[in-house]
Amino acid sequence: MINPINPQDLNINTRNTLNTNNTSQTCKHNSYETNFLGVRNKKIGFREGTNIFLNGIVKQGKETIHAIISHPIKTLAIIGGTTLGLMALPFIGIPTAVGGGILALGFGGYAIGKGVYHAIQFANNNKRGSYHIARRNLEKIGEDTIDIALSVPFAPKAISRVSNFAKYGKIAYNKALVDTLKAEKSVNNKFSALRNFDKNMSRSINYQSAVDKELLKYKDLTKTEKAALKEEILTYNVPKRDLPKVVLEKWAQQRGISAKPDILYTTFPQNIGGYAILKDCSIILNDYKTKIPNNIFSNYQQIGTKLINNEYEITYKNVRTGDIVKDTISKDMIDRYNSLYAQEAKLTPEARQILVTLHEREHIHQYAQIISQKGFSWQPTTDRGKFLYQEMIKDMPKVQPGSVEAQQIEALVEAKNSATPVAYIKNAREVGAREAEWEMLNNPDFKKLDNVFAKTNKMKTPALHETIILNALRPESAAS
Repeated sequence: MINPINPQDLNINTRNTLNTNNTSQTCKHNSYETNFLGVRNKKIGFREGTNIFLNGIVKQGKETIHAIISHPIKTLAIIGGTTLGLMALPFIGIPTAVGGGILALGFGGYAIGKGVYHAIQFANNNKRGSYHIARRNLEKIGEDTIDIALSVPFAPKAISRVSNFAKYGKIAYNKALVDTLKAEKSVNNKFSALRNFDKNMSRSINYQSAVDKELLKYKDLTKTEKAALKEEILTYNVPKRDLPKVVLEKWAQQRGISAKPDILYTTFPQNIGGYAILKDCSIILNDYKTKIPNNIFSNYQQIGTKLINNEYEITYKNVRTGDIVKDTISKDMIDRYNSLYAQEAKLTPEARQILVTLHEREHIHQYAQIISQKGFSWQPTTDRGKFLYQEMIKDMPKVQPGSVEAQQIEALVEAKNSATPVAYIKNAREVGAREAEWEMLNNPDFKKLDNVFAKTNKMKTPALHETIILNALRPESAAS
């Protein structure tokens, strides 16, 4: 219950009273403090103090919302100015997350400064017994909490982003972004392109930071070895969609075959990474844009398994015709197949993308090998496919008739994909493509690369729209 106010209290010169404690207080603040004059001689209890503090939080929130609604032109100006300022940063090589981080640190410092200032005022006025002023100070601390909450919790990541950019980033004219925006016709496509460039710039900086962190783990490597390893891992510092291009380039360099198959994207079921298309010498990869359920491997249902002399005899039932089919495969091949995909399941999406691309590139190479021996009469191809295969064959060594290489190619010719899963697993073409995956998996540097991808993926950055919204609210709240 509020104590009654003495008539003489109504005539108090609040400006003079306040000036004895804080000469910087404004007349606006004085009017607020008169709200607490009725309890100016009463100490502030815990419950009342908590309520005043919480009231300050609610009051600031309401005032911010009221300012946004009541002054739409001003609000739009703030949002528009913030948006344009942040969206301009990628044109000079600065991710919006870095610009947002700088703003967060600035507003965070301002909010903390206000909070500390009002906390000191509260302590002094409470100590002097000027409880009505102390109550207003406490309410102001509550108001400051909103501003602090909009910036300070983001400060650690903001500091990390700004410091990483200072170390790994570069301020420079972004010609690639400008050229891409010129090529795009619609506003939506232009914004999407800007958003993707912004995201990839942040990811590139995070990737470089992750590389250095990963290399710190290897104390046994010399400086020369670390430098070589760093250079190798940094070649994969590209957007995920461009990783297959890096893989194909490295494959071409290692094999001495310069021509590369075309790379295309589409959406497949979740359990299909991609396909090698013989007809036009292309690789189609899953873009995973839409989650499509796993496809059924075949029309055959496994109904029985026997292990005889280290070989599985597996019985299938054709779900369409009801026919019973038996197939055999060595236990070692099944175990190796299962082990491969069990290991791949633990990898990052980027590392799996690399292995999928390698697998399908091996299939394209198999097709080129067969065409080099059988000619284009073996399978029809498009003009584009024929051109690419001819270019590949030019760089391939000649195969002598009857040689081991010739026999291996003949096995590829004879390989047919029948319907049963076992037939697919032991198909010579699939075995060869999986061996390329095994070779990469057994490379210790590939594990280091996967670790870098994992570290990079953990260093998430806010989306462009999130950065814009937060940095539009901060100045609005600070001004209200």
